Amino acid sequence: MKYLIPFVLVFTLLSCQNNSSNHSHDHGHSHDHDEHDHEHDHEVELEENEVQLKNNQAKLIGLRMEAIQPRFFHALYKTTGQIQNSINSEFTITASVSGIINFSNEQLTPGKLIQSGQNIGNISSKNLFEGETTEKTINAYNTAKAEFERAQILIQDSLISQSEFNQIKLNFDQKSIEYQAISKNLSQNGIRINSQFTGYIKDFFVKNGDFVEVGQPILQLSQNKRIQLVADVSEKYAQYIPSIQSANFVLAGNQQVFELEQLQGKLLSYGKSLNPNSAFIPIVFEFNNEGSIIPGSFVEVYLKMNSIENALTVLNSSLIEEHGNYYVYVCHKPEIYTKTPVKIGQTDGIRTHILSGIQAGDKVVAIGAYHLKMASMSSEIPHGHTH
Repeated sequence: MKYLIPFVLVFTLLSCQNNSSNHSHDHGHSHDHDEHDHEHDHEVELEENEVQLKNNQAKLIGLRMEAIQPRFFHALYKTTGQIQNSINSEFTITASVSGIINFSNEQLTPGKLIQSGQNIGNISSKNLFEGETTEKTINAYNTAKAEFERAQILIQDSLISQSEFNQIKLNFDQKSIEYQAISKNLSQNGIRINSQFTGYIKDFFVKNGDFVEVGQPILQLSQNKRIQLVADVSEKYAQYIPSIQSANFVLAGNQQVFELEQLQGKLLSYGKSLNPNSAFIPIVFEFNNEGSIIPGSFVEVYLKMNSIENALTVLNSSLIEEHGNYYVYVCHKPEIYTKTPVKIGQTDGIRTHILSGIQAGDKVVAIGAYHLKMASMSSEIPHGHTH
């Protein structure tokens, strides 16, 4: 059934009602017909589920339209995942000698940038019961060197056997390697610890003043240039995993959608069996960190699986949800928008596949649908004049 609906925004409606109330209070049920006629100049005869919005009002609220055209769309599987550092972007600095470690800078904290070649501390064994490791290494080298030089003379006169000479040379070679390993980092405070990589401190394995053994991890660096997205796929969807091509993801507490294609991302691998401690199969992507993505973050993931050709889709901002049903606003007539029910399919986090309700060529409200919803709600309220 057709009826007259004045299009007004909520605050305009309230203003109209207040003015009407004051008018009624002053004059009872009488009306100023000139004012009443002026108001009806703005009324448009609308169908049910239609709402009017003047072009200048649409511009003010930033309303934007989109002409729906068939497009290529990926069927998706929504799941959760976590951002992790790539194996190739993490490095561990280890102790080259045994001793007491002393960090050179109190500002060495997680997140601190370390440059390649930068000194981060030293290792000393001066006060240990076993004695100074550095001095022992130097003395052992000097002794082995003297023995080797003497053996070179003796072998010429056959005063020692060839096997004895070979053993002395082998010992000298070993002591030379040990000496060269510490000589380039030798200082008055012990052996300097220099980073061989550039990266951010991710974790410390020891504290200042701890005793460390040769080869023991000291700290871990992360470059954060290439990081990984590890998504969990339920066992019942295992058959679809080989068709997965890419993914979009959203950080927890953030509305921004990241597309792996825009981050030079690629699929690395996926599990061929279930994790004994989990009911999910991991699938791993690697991509460039654009700066704001922190390893360890939990994310909402949209895995892109089979592709759909000639799919009709709308921006997620076009959709209005009411009691589990979805609608969009379609403009068939100038300044008139029709609330149209649609059946939705899957979403990639940016667009949603529409299974029914709209056709190619329809002009759908892409941004500003919420304002139209508020306007339609105001139109359900009786007119400001009472009779």
